[in-house]
Amino acid sequence: MNTRKNQLIKHLEKIVTDDRVINAIEITAREDFVPDKYRDDSYLDKPLRIGYGQTISQPYIVAFMTEMFSLQSHEKVLEIGTGSGFITACLAKPGGYVDTIEYHEDLSNRAQSILEQLKINNVSFIHGDALNDLGNNKQYNVIVITASMIRILMADGSNNGHFVHYLGQIGNLITKMNSRNTGFHTTKLTSNLLGCIRLGIETLVTVSYTHLTLPT
Repeated sequence: MNTRKNQLIKHLEKIVTDDRVINAIEITAREDFVPDKYRDDSYLDKPLRIGYGQTISQPYIVAFMTEMFSLQSHEKVLEIGTGSGFITACLAKPGGYVDTIEYHEDLSNRAQSILEQLKINNVSFIHGDALNDLGNNKQYNVIVITASMIRILMADGSNNGHFVHYLGQIGNLITKMNSRNTGFHTTKLTSNLLGCIRLGIETLVTVSYTHLTLPT
């Protein structure tokens, strides 16, 4: 392990308690997911540009998100915003199944190629916008929105919220990451037989997030 990667892992071990999360980040080569000009910076704990106004998230945020979901091997995950594919790879490590959708076709194709080279085969890639192109009736244990949104939109496109109808019944969780001037917010909702219940918003850490690309 190179020096910077070793320093990063030791840093994350002070913050993250789930050994599976540390292991997933340790065995997933971040340098494979960044443009060549940034490879030397791969193990700095900061976001890096990957094109199209998007970034690969800083390792701490990836570790934080992955630990928060406590994914199990049988669970199904929907990722909104494939980006570089780094978070996708980390979400796939526990052995569940991941559907990931990306608006920018080049990013989607690049991420798929990388994961194929890494022999990660429990991921399905979708190119399109998350409001109109998911095109399936699947339900998920976890929905990860890896871009900031002002609100969660309902399935009918109204302002009340979206993506909720993809949650399975009873005890399932959706988390929205929302970047505002005051920092990094998370909104948790759990589904039950009566519908979805909002559990609350909490500022967890200050960070900049790219915005979710939606059709105009």
